[in-house]
Amino acid sequence: MPSTTLAAAVPPSPSRLAAATADVATAAIAREHIPGLQIAIIRNGQIVLDQGYGVGNTATQAPVETNTSFEIGSITKSFTSAAILQLKERGKLKLTDRLGKYVPEYPRGKDVTIEQLLTMTSGIPDHINDVPGAVKIISSGPGDLDAALGLIKNMPLNFKPGTQSAYSNTNYLLLGTIVARVSHMPYAEYVSKNIFTPAHMIHSAFLKDEPSLASMAVGYSLVSATNLEPAGHIGYGWSGGAGSIVSTAGDLALWDDAFFRDRIISAADVKVATTPLYIKGTSTTYGLGWSIDQIEGIPVVSHDGGMLGFTSINDVFPTLNLGIIVLTNNGETPPDSIAKDILSRLNPDFARKRDIAATGENPQITARVTKVWTELHVGTIDRSELTHELNKALMPEQVSFMHAHYAGAGPALRWIYKGGQLWPDGSATYSYRVLFKNGLALLVAATIANDGKFANVDTQYD
Repeated sequence: MPSTTLAAAVPPSPSRLAAATADVATAAIAREHIPGLQIAIIRNGQIVLDQGYGVGNTATQAPVETNTSFEIGSITKSFTSAAILQLKERGKLKLTDRLGKYVPEYPRGKDVTIEQLLTMTSGIPDHINDVPGAVKIISSGPGDLDAALGLIKNMPLNFKPGTQSAYSNTNYLLLGTIVARVSHMPYAEYVSKNIFTPAHMIHSAFLKDEPSLASMAVGYSLVSATNLEPAGHIGYGWSGGAGSIVSTAGDLALWDDAFFRDRIISAADVKVATTPLYIKGTSTTYGLGWSIDQIEGIPVVSHDGGMLGFTSINDVFPTLNLGIIVLTNNGETPPDSIAKDILSRLNPDFARKRDIAATGENPQITARVTKVWTELHVGTIDRSELTHELNKALMPEQVSFMHAHYAGAGPALRWIYKGGQLWPDGSATYSYRVLFKNGLALLVAATIANDGKFANVDTQYD
């Protein structure tokens, strides 16, 4: 990892680090109804913690060990980007090449470059999130590229390539196909030989390998505010380069070390991959298979992942020479809050800044967000405040679930403004840390469309 430029706290002893991390994990398991999780921490190129907590299977009560495998979802995209950059470095392709050169069966590929796929600026619809009922389709049986393209074949591009940014799993499914066709070997075989092996990732595999893995966690979904049931499975062919890797927190720590120490691709390409693209002067907060942002002024290069029954986060803090990886087998719980709580234990300055408001707050916006969020979670939402798309997506059962999930928290004690982000389409996202009497902290991110209506209200633990 790059050299330190921000002062970090004195590292705790191994025993104190283990105890503090166990406290964070135990609290998260109880608070967020997580059966089990893995946490790995890497500092100055050394893995200083690699530990499992809870159970990987609620039926057998099998504990999560360090070799228990989890689906890592979209963290796979960082690997796919590295594979493409390796092939570029070996003279096998150019980032300016058109998609149509390698995937001629997708007609709109002639208008899109490989680089636009990598940076999420292709405009290609997402075959999972932009297609109604797609999750049911992709979890009902195996798929392949033709089936995935079949879901979007009659859909136009969402925008002219290169003019906007929009996250699309299809971009990376297509990139995985390019890896396979250029290297003349299956995507999984290429990644295994060219990334897993040099990074010494001996516990990593792919969705298709799950039946043969010695220790595979079961993924779970919340079917009510507190009840878990085994989740379904997304077929390997539906995810490919977008989300097909199965790994462990310890292996992902090895991956981070290999990647940021230039053992996978060149230092120049690492820099390119971890530098955000700007469109019309605004950061998209995405590079090539990595998100690039800041948390309370601390730069973070990361990627998260979500599969049916699994969530994951891989946070790398370059200026702190620190990495935190969290894998869970509860598909409803983003693990960002766990990583932040660990960072708070390691960096007191970050812990202090979490409860300091950002500048630039608009009290009228805050009042609207507070009102809409509160109404959503007590079931009295005024739907005229929401966009047509959000109204359509927000089913009564979802409102009931949100009410049940947070009902015990009671009224919020404090809304702390944490900043805003303007987007090229004219919408804006406003983020808040919300504190409650029982010690609960939530992160609320509300997106208001350019017509003044709420396009999204996202809530997660913080």
